[in-house]
Amino acid sequence: VLKKLHTDKKITTDLYHKMRNLHPRWPQLYGQPKIHKPGAPIRPVVSFYNTPLQALHKVLASFLKPLAQNPLRLKDSSDFKHRFDSSLNPSFHYHASLDVQSLYTSCDMRLALKTVISSFEQNPSRLPSNVTTTTIGSLINFCLDNSYLEFNGSFYSQDEGGTMGSPLIVELAEIRLAEIETLALSSCPDPPNTYSHFVDDGLGSFRDRNHAESFLTFLNSLTEDLNFTQEHPSTDGTIPFLDVLIHPDKSTSVYRKPTHTNLYTKYSSCTTNSSKNAVIRSLTRRAHNICSPQHLDDELQTVRHVCLQNGFPPHRITTIMDEVQRKFTNPSRHQSLASFNRQTREHALSVSLPFHPSLSKPISKILGQHDIKVTHSSATTLRNLLTKTKTTPPLNSLLTPSTRYPAHNVPPSTLDRPTDPSSNE
Repeated sequence: VLKKLHTDKKITTDLYHKMRNLHPRWPQLYGQPKIHKPGAPIRPVVSFYNTPLQALHKVLASFLKPLAQNPLRLKDSSDFKHRFDSSLNPSFHYHASLDVQSLYTSCDMRLALKTVISSFEQNPSRLPSNVTTTTIGSLINFCLDNSYLEFNGSFYSQDEGGTMGSPLIVELAEIRLAEIETLALSSCPDPPNTYSHFVDDGLGSFRDRNHAESFLTFLNSLTEDLNFTQEHPSTDGTIPFLDVLIHPDKSTSVYRKPTHTNLYTKYSSCTTNSSKNAVIRSLTRRAHNICSPQHLDDELQTVRHVCLQNGFPPHRITTIMDEVQRKFTNPSRHQSLASFNRQTREHALSVSLPFHPSLSKPISKILGQHDIKVTHSSATTLRNLLTKTKTTPPLNSLLTPSTRYPAHNVPPSTLDRPTDPSSNE
C-alpha cells in the first residue's frame, strides 16, 4: 500500500520511510487487572510496539492530533481545577460525572473517520503538506481493516471498535467523543452550565439531579455506539473526578482510590537521586495545584507522612517541599529560570547509560563538563523477572515481507474468563 502511494507520488519519500517498520513483530493481546473495581476485571491491551503498522499509526495520529484538540478536552487535573474554579455558578451547584463504557472497543471508528475527512475538507489548511484527504482516509481505512492480534498462539481480527494501545485509535476516539458531546451541548434544550472531559470521563454542572439525568438521557439518544453512564455525589456530598475530590462547598482536595497503597519509589531503591526527589516534588506540586487553601495543609502533612513511610529522610522532604512552595509563591522568577534551562538543554548532547549507584554520579559530572546530558535507563527489576503479561513469541516471530495475516473470517477474539474482553475496555 505504501509503496504504491509512493510510486504514485501521493506521499513523499521522507513520509514513506517514516510510515514503514522494516523488522516488526505481530501485535500481542495481554490483560491488565483493574484492581480498583469489584472482581478485578481484565482490561485487554494490545502491545503495539514494533508491530507492522506501528509507524503508520503513529504518523496518522500526528495528522489527526490538531483535529482532536477541542474546548471540551482537559489537559490534566490542574487544567480541570483552573476551569472548575473559574466557572462556578450558584444556580448550577450540582456536579455529576459521566463515563463512557468501553470507549475504545465500542467507538465506531468509521464514523470518526467520516468526521476527520469532513473536517479536512472544510479546513484544508489543517492538512499536512503534500498529503491529500483521500490519501489520509485510505490509510486510516487500511489500518482499521487490518486490526489483527495474537493471543495464546492464535490470531484474531478485531472487527468492532479499535485496538487499545494504538495512538491512532486514541485520536479517532477523541474526535468521535467530542463530536457527540459538542452536538449534545449545542442541541440540548436544557444543557449543563459547564462540561469538560478527560479521555472517557466527563464532569458537568447542573441545577439538580433531575437536570443531570435528563442530560444523560439526551446524550445517549444521540449515539448508538457510545453508552454514557453517570455518577452522582455520595451521601456526604463529595464527588471525585480524576484525582480531584470536589466537596459540597465546592472546595477541592486530592482524591485517592480506596485501593491506593501509598507505595512509591523507596529511598533505599537503586535509582538516581533525581528520581527519588521527583516523588516528593510531584506529590507536593499536586497538592498545590489541586487543593483549595482550607485543604492544603492537611494534604502537605499527608505527603510528608507518605514520604516518611517510604524511607525518605526528614531533612530531604522538608528541603524539597520548601523548594516547591517557593515556586508557587514566586512563579515568575522560577518560570524564567526554567525557560533558560530548557534552552540550554536543547543545545546539549544526550546519552543514556545504565544506572550504577557509585559510578553514575561521577560519570555524569565528567560528561556534563563537555555539555553532554546523561539520562539513566532502568535496570532489570524483580517485577520484570517475576511477572509475565504476554506470551513469549517463538524465535522465528519476526515478520518478513512474505508474511501474511489470516483472512477476515478469523473467529472473534475471546479470553478464557467469564466476561467478554470487549466489555472491559
